[in-house]
Amino acid sequence: MSGKFEDNLRALCEEQNTKNLFKLLNIIRKEVDWPRNKQNIMSIRKDSYLKHFVNILQSQHHRHVIDVCLSIIGNCAMDRSCAREMFGAYNIISSINHVLKRFPKEDSINGRVFRILGNLLHHETEWATVIINRKPQIVTHLTDLLLTCSNDNKTKDKHSEATILMAIRTLRYLINQSTVKLLIKKHQSLSAVGALFIKSSQDWLKDQSNDQVLNAIVNLLYIFSRYKDYSMVLELKTTEKGNALERLTDVLLLCPKKIIKIIMNLIRISRLKSDLPVRDICNKFVLELSNKNIDGRRFDGECSDYVKCLCFLLDHPANRNDRQCSEAVPLLVSILGKLNTATEAELQGCILIVDTLNKCQYEESLVREQLKCGVLDVLVDRMRGLVDDSDITNEHAFKKGLKRKSSPLLSRYLLEGEVDSGCGRKRSCTCGSCSYNWSLLYSSSITALPQSISEESRMRQGQLSPVSSDDEFCYAGNSRFDRSPSPCSSSSSDYAGLSWTSPTSSPQLNNEMYSDSDDYSPVCSEADCNEFPSNAPAEVEGSDGSDPNSECGEVEENSQFDDVLEESNAGTLKIKLVLEIIKLIKSYVKIQPPVMQLGSEHLLMALLNCSEFFNAHVNPACVVCDILHSHVYLIPLMRTAFVEKVYGMTEFLHTNYCSICGNRSYIGKMVLNRLTVLAECAAGKGDIAHELLRGAVEVRRQIALVVPYVIENRNILSKLLLDCGGLGVLMQLLQEDAELKKRTIKVLCALASKKLKIANPKKVTIDVKDKLVAPNSSQSDYPVNIVTFKLDDGGRVTANRTFLTEKSVYFSSLLSGHFKESGETEVDLHNVRFETLRCLMQLLDCTKALEKADIDTLLDVVVLSDRYLMNDICCDVTNYIEKHKISAKTVPVIYKWSMESGLDFLRVESVAFALVASVVDDVRYVMFNELFDLGYVEELTDDIQKLLVRYLSCTPLR
Repeated sequence: MSGKFEDNLRALCEEQNTKNLFKLLNIIRKEVDWPRNKQNIMSIRKDSYLKHFVNILQSQHHRHVIDVCLSIIGNCAMDRSCAREMFGAYNIISSINHVLKRFPKEDSINGRVFRILGNLLHHETEWATVIINRKPQIVTHLTDLLLTCSNDNKTKDKHSEATILMAIRTLRYLINQSTVKLLIKKHQSLSAVGALFIKSSQDWLKDQSNDQVLNAIVNLLYIFSRYKDYSMVLELKTTEKGNALERLTDVLLLCPKKIIKIIMNLIRISRLKSDLPVRDICNKFVLELSNKNIDGRRFDGECSDYVKCLCFLLDHPANRNDRQCSEAVPLLVSILGKLNTATEAELQGCILIVDTLNKCQYEESLVREQLKCGVLDVLVDRMRGLVDDSDITNEHAFKKGLKRKSSPLLSRYLLEGEVDSGCGRKRSCTCGSCSYNWSLLYSSSITALPQSISEESRMRQGQLSPVSSDDEFCYAGNSRFDRSPSPCSSSSSDYAGLSWTSPTSSPQLNNEMYSDSDDYSPVCSEADCNEFPSNAPAEVEGSDGSDPNSECGEVEENSQFDDVLEESNAGTLKIKLVLEIIKLIKSYVKIQPPVMQLGSEHLLMALLNCSEFFNAHVNPACVVCDILHSHVYLIPLMRTAFVEKVYGMTEFLHTNYCSICGNRSYIGKMVLNRLTVLAECAAGKGDIAHELLRGAVEVRRQIALVVPYVIENRNILSKLLLDCGGLGVLMQLLQEDAELKKRTIKVLCALASKKLKIANPKKVTIDVKDKLVAPNSSQSDYPVNIVTFKLDDGGRVTANRTFLTEKSVYFSSLLSGHFKESGETEVDLHNVRFETLRCLMQLLDCTKALEKADIDTLLDVVVLSDRYLMNDICCDVTNYIEKHKISAKTVPVIYKWSMESGLDFLRVESVAFALVASVVDDVRYVMFNELFDLGYVEELTDDIQKLLVRYLSCTPLR
């Protein structure tokens, strides 16, 4: 403290005339600005000079002296210790009451008095009870001033806006558990505030004035609304100027969040539907949002705030009906369709809207309205935005998806590394295309998911300033709200917490520093939010530590609106959005009669695409199974490619140890089993049989293409394919329809291998290689007697005549019988290739030739061995071809040879191999195309049909 300032304080102890005292107080006033001159204020308290300023208030000095003195006391009251000393030791309240009696209509006096009271009450909320009980005249004066401002058309000339703001602020700090009833019923302060609110809202609608006063009144109404007393509703409805609650709609856009909080607090105590303008407020939001061009790039600011307010308004069950929100639901569905999932703000908006739609699940009319607005199509689009809309049954798209999933998108909630598959073996992706290990969906570690999300939520509390314009709403411009289900909410969710950013566009009070002037502004040296010391206790709004069970009721905290849930990870938000969508779709599944839109291929595939990020206990695939509990969806789905895609999921694209393929296979089998139950029930069998027998040609084709996928029972399968003509339709498609040829080939192969269990010829044929390698005898065991065979191509093959005649009945008759060749050393053989005959002769002596010969030579050997009556050689070579030479590339060659040779050897076996061979689809398609290109279309089709009919007709082994 400077010596000059100390001298000025000492001068106060001496008797001064009014003029000198005014000058002295002005000098002191300039040295006590807060917080710049905080040390001077502390020195005033320490040296006991506060009593001199209080004594001045009780003197009969001129108004200007009282003005400056009040300004100094107001600054000193910003220090907690000074405030305590003035209130306790010097009874500042009595002095203030004396000043108000002397100058009841002086605007500057009133403004500074209210500022002092507000600063005092900021430090100790308990003093509000003391003031009201001991000096009720102060409260009466404050109420009369507000009422006068609401009635006088020239209020601005008599009471400045700053004075009104300080009066409202003081009244706000006077509210606590024990004073709220006195303020409402005895002093009728709320009625005066309501009248002022009506007048201010009228002025604001005319010329956008009084916005700061309106903000202050709304903050005050919010504090009142947090106490459970129906009398406040009655007071606001019966003010001198009319119903103040109806004016909330007029100023809704000025501070929408705060007004919605007021409505949500009052709705808990209202007794009549007409008490609150919920419908008007809802329609106001709908109108404003309808006029805005909302898209994902501009979903911020006012648009975001209005959507959040509208959703919070619908959070209470009383507001969720046709009367209150008949137009809100279509609007929310429309906005949800316009948003995407590119940013966290949009994700939070989507989660909020879906969660709000979820809460309407017990209001049937609203649920029907959602479906009428096409909400399911919108949900499909949102899920496609979360996961690439690729066919997960397609290998190329699947590999592309692996790259996507290798990013840390949702890995936070998936178990990384090897996971026990439940059969004692560790399963992880060992193929080169998988760069990340993912857990199997049937892992049981799901309980950590909701816990990990809920653990991230926390409350954000801040220091409250005595002049904060919205200190219940904004904490340093970063206020957030966590929405949780209301006690009467129709649905609850652990994942409904959503963060609200503070509105940057919301009007705020000007906390500027007013300097002293000749007119002594009543809010001079008003403090900013950060000017109070850090050790000042944070105010608990509306609570003074009293018994929460008192008759007036405890403060009703809007935990749904004020709790903070920090969501910085986009993957977490995406998981939450999927979970909310799952819950919403589940609510539609419960509707009776069933909603036919749920049987959409796009919806079900979108759910299955999302299911790759979840395990079996919380999985979108389970929702698909829930949908498929009704048989009404069976035929519509069988007419699409859905069943085929699900069947494709069951197939492993990589090794049997690939965890990604295991996940997909598990999901596919789960859904396919559900389809099988539907198809094999009485209603399902009847529907399928009716469509195959009586349906249009196109429908019969669509149904026949998926019947083998969904029917497991051999008897049912046989009746549908044979008795109802399903197999005939497939055979017709195989010959005629080029567009459906691939699907037909795939379903026939699935029928043969998975349902009828036709064996692969390679696996059941006897391996004769060992038998042929060790012949009983060789040419060296016989006397030399050479015969040479001359061929048409000029080739010459020599053989031991004696050995040859013993091995073959044909050559025995030719070379040692009554034919002329029996006496010749050179014999002509026609229609024989050199390589074929040489291979045949070598097989008689040394069977290593089997491994060296190509497929064409071996097939010719079969023909020659049959022509020359070498039955053993014919059978052995045929078996060797079937065991070692048949493949996707050689099947067309073998089938062509079988048809052209007329032997029909290996004809059925080649067809069976083509149907059941374990090859990728592309190779299988090429193989069948080459078979059909041979020109034997009818014969090939007939062979396939006969093979399938034979297995369909036989009784399966038990």
